[in-house]
Amino acid sequence: MEIKLNTNLDSVARVTPTRSNASRAIERKSDMPVFENSNALEAQLANLPDVRLDKLDRALNLIGQPSYPPQETINGLANLLAIHLPHVGGGLE
Repeated sequence: MEIKLNTNLDSVARVTPTRSNASRAIERKSDMPVFENSNALEAQLANLPDVRLDKLDRALNLIGQPSYPPQETINGLANLLAIHLPHVGGGLE
């Protein structure tokens, strides 16, 4: 078996160490992110009510109705639960 060493290093690209942009110091004020939009969003969120009274009224109205939720919804949820529940022994087999 013959082994040939590749001593021709001129064809190999040399890697020169460079400093990543992520590790450089912030040099200008323009390099800082702008947060005016997020400050406005936080101000809007602070002004939202803790409870949405229109949704609360609707929920209380629906709870008082004996036909809510519709039978189709109950059957659909029951079928989904039956499909995804693990098999438990002792049933009809």
